[in-house]
Amino acid sequence: MNKLHTVIYLVVILSLVFSSVFIFLSFKKIESQSDDILFTLVPLERKLNQAIRNLLNQETGMRGYLYTDDPAYMTPYDSSNGLLEDRLFQLKELSRFNSVIYEKINGQYIPQAEKVQKTIELQLERKASGEMNVSESLMETKIEMDRFRELHIEVSGVLTVEMDEAMSQQQSTSKVAKNVLIMTVVVSILSATLLIFSYLKTNKLIHFQNLASSDGLTGVPNRRFLDEYIQKRWLKHSRTNRKLGVLLLDIDYFKSYNDHYGHLKGDAALTKIAKRIAEIADQYQATFGRYGGEEFLVVASKVNVQEFRQFAQTIVDEVEKLHIEHKSSTRDIATVSVGGVIGTPEEGLSVEQFIQMADEQLYESKRNGRNQATIRAIK
Repeated sequence: MNKLHTVIYLVVILSLVFSSVFIFLSFKKIESQSDDILFTLVPLERKLNQAIRNLLNQETGMRGYLYTDDPAYMTPYDSSNGLLEDRLFQLKELSRFNSVIYEKINGQYIPQAEKVQKTIELQLERKASGEMNVSESLMETKIEMDRFRELHIEVSGVLTVEMDEAMSQQQSTSKVAKNVLIMTVVVSILSATLLIFSYLKTNKLIHFQNLASSDGLTGVPNRRFLDEYIQKRWLKHSRTNRKLGVLLLDIDYFKSYNDHYGHLKGDAALTKIAKRIAEIADQYQATFGRYGGEEFLVVASKVNVQEFRQFAQTIVDEVEKLHIEHKSSTRDIATVSVGGVIGTPEEGLSVEQFIQMADEQLYESKRNGRNQATIRAIK
């Protein structure tokens, strides 16, 4: 019997040791993956956005100077010139962890950025010497800039895939670790301590997932989060036969705003407007995020038709009250156009079609003069 007890004790101890080591290694792996997201992928995404913003500022400054001979337009060029070199160096260093991303950035992205910068410098030299054709110079710069934009989109897509894979691996590792942890609790009191440890690590994982689901500029949820969220809401409301509302918002004449004030002020205006709309969305218990560029999307699941219309109009009114100067707009201040649709998800109607309906209403708001909300209610 004593021998049996000894064997049982040995099995228990070995199980505890094995489980403890397994859980420890699992969470070390999660921590390593989390560090990859926090210290490599997220900063890399930010540096990509900063690099293209610096290059756009240089192009905007050059364009304004060539057209007007006003040296004030060279201010964004001068301020972004040195910054771009730093951004490109940081991109090169941050991308070394991944051969695919490194090859894209070091082999294509950085050389094209430098080529655009040299093209801009060449136009300025021609301007100084008096030997240039403004239209041809601008077209030459535009061709190189368009190539750079295509590379930027391509590299951003590769980065998004890497972030999704890292998050998927984190979730898989975390799930296995939790299962082993639950088994260990049955074997030993020590497992309870490890369970608390797992929750702390899981919270850290959720924190990094939230970082990857947020828009880097405005801090509101990004399109990846919105696409997943609206799909879940669509399925839930189709089962419960409750109404769901979707709003699409677009900042009026925002391209002209960027051209007139520069992209730094454009980013500031975008952030300020997003913050105010997020506050309004919270009042209506709605989910709000950036859908792309100057376009935002709102999902409202706890409003009736009348409240939904009021919600949309409130957004229009409150953005106007911000009084953000916009001389390129017909009203001299920044405004938004809103299109929305509210109804009960039904068979034969997809989420994509529902969003398309909202987009059609947004077009109506723009066609009718902007700075207004157009809502369609369906059954």
